Amino acid sequence: MWISINCRLGLSGFPGGSSVLAAVQASSADPNPGMYDVRLALEWVKANIPVFGGDPDRVTLMDQSAGAFITGNQLLPNGGNTRHLFQSAIMQSDSPGSASTLPPDYPQLDQAFASISASVNRKISIAGEHQVRLLIP
Repeated sequence: MWISINCRLGLSGFPGGSSVLAAVQASSADPNPGMYDVRLALEWVKANIPVFGGDPDRVTLMDQSAGAFITGNQLLPNGGNTRHLFQSAIMQSDSPGSASTLPPDYPQLDQAFASISASVNRKISIAGEHQVRLLIP
């Protein structure tokens, strides 16, 4: 059985910038909604795979490139406790820890997030932490 899942990418899945960092530090905002999407999809698979004839105790994640980075990072949260959502992982051409990270106050991250926030704010009038909460859970 093959199940394909998707997650938010780019700034909507992995936002950056000092306003995002401030919101994460001040509340329970999730700094990586893309990772959260994958975790929710894995929970859905675990709960529903028996309906399709699958075995919830034999789930393997597999991906390549940036997807392999995301797959590998599903192994890391909670001290490696995957909550038995999957039993094995195949990662092709990338692994957790291999990606470079930018500081949260990197100017281009602030500019990109400000641009997206401004686009959203044209349609609805919000500011500050509420902008961040609209874009990330």
